[in-house]
Amino acid sequence: MIGDTFDADILGAEGVGMDTIFFNYRNEIPKNGYKVVDYLLEIKDLL
Repeated sequence: MIGDTFDADILGAEGVGMDTIFFNYRNEIPKNGYKVVDYLLEIKDLL
């Protein structure tokens, strides 16, 4: 799951066992232990 809302997208997907990538375009402080990208092109490096 690639999501831009941490609580709804990332935590929700983890709750059902999915691997996640947080798209942090709002420049929030990311939580440790999660895959985070600031730009869409960075996603390919994590796949």
